Amino acid sequence: MTELDWFTCADPQALVAFLEGRVDARKLRLFAAACCGRIQDLFDGDRDRDALVVIEGYADGRADQTELGAVPDWTTNPALAQAATTRAVDAAAYAAAACSTLRAAAYGDLTHPVGQGDYDSAEAGEKTVQCRLLRDLCGNPFRAVTADPGWRTPTVLALARAIYAERAFDRMPGLVEALEEAGCADDAVLAHCLRWLGPHSRGCWVIDLILKQPKDTPVLASPE
Repeated sequence: MTELDWFTCADPQALVAFLEGRVDARKLRLFAAACCGRIQDLFDGDRDRDALVVIEGYADGRADQTELGAVPDWTTNPALAQAATTRAVDAAAYAAAACSTLRAAAYGDLTHPVGQGDYDSAEAGEKTVQCRLLRDLCGNPFRAVTADPGWRTPTVLALARAIYAERAFDRMPGLVEALEEAGCADDAVLAHCLRWLGPHSRGCWVIDLILKQPKDTPVLASPE
C-alpha cells in the first residue's frame, strides 16, 4: 500500500490488514469500539451499551480478559460480539464489517422499499467513515511525528486529558492555541486539530501523541 492508497482507500478491511504489525492492539481495539459506537442507535438496551464500555475499557486497560470474553454472552449484537474477539486485528476487521452490514440493513428497514443499490450505497458510506476513523486513530503510516517534551505543558495536558475522557473533540481548536503557546509549530499536529473533517474518536493520534499513548513511541502523522 502506498501513501496515496492509505488516504484514498475506501475499504477498511484493506487498511486494517495493512496496519497489522504497524500499530499496537490498543489502536485496533479502539477502532472496533468506535465502529460499534456509530451504531448505538441499533443497540438493544443497556446490555449492549455495557458491552461497548467493556470493549473500549479493555483497549485502555480498564477491563480484563474475563470481562471481554463475557461480552458475547451479554449481547445478541453481532458487531459487539466480533469486537470482543481475542485477536485485536480480527476484532477490528470483523467488527467493522458487521457494523457496516448492520447499518445498511437498518437503512433498508427504515426506507422500504429499498433496492440493492441503496443497500450497497449505505454500506459503502459506512465503510468510508470507518476508513476516516482509522486515519484519525493512526494518522499517516508513512510519516512519524515525535512530540517535543516542551509541548506537554500543564494546560496542554489538561486539555488533552479532558478531550479524551469526555470525547470533547470540539475543544481541539483550543488545544491548538495551547500547543502554539507551548512552542509547537508542527504542521501535521496543528492541521489535524483544526482541519480534520472527522470523525474523531478515542485514540486520535494527536491526543495520543500528547498523552504518550503508547508510551514513549513515535506516533504516526496525518497531513490533514
